[in-house]
Amino acid sequence: MHVAVEANAGIGGCSILFLAENGLLTTDVAEQARAGHVLLVGDSDGFAAAGGMVQFSLRDNKLKLVVNLAPVKSAHLTLSSKLLRMAELIE
Repeated sequence: MHVAVEANAGIGGCSILFLAENGLLTTDVAEQARAGHVLLVGDSDGFAAAGGMVQFSLRDNKLKLVVNLAPVKSAHLTLSSKLLRMAELIE
């Protein structure tokens, strides 16, 4: 299911926000996520490198996680050590 969000809509009240396209990861969305302690998740190539927090990636027919620690820490979020051990980390 795909849910469209208006460009001006705030993300307050969300705990996790899945962005289906890298283009949806704007500076405003990233700032709102940081301020609101919202985990930004996506599956587009380069999502984590572009400032997303957790990226799902398919490599060799296996699901891989890429975690960008800087925005996670900036949003004052804590990820499970088990999740971090399984992930490729970007710092």
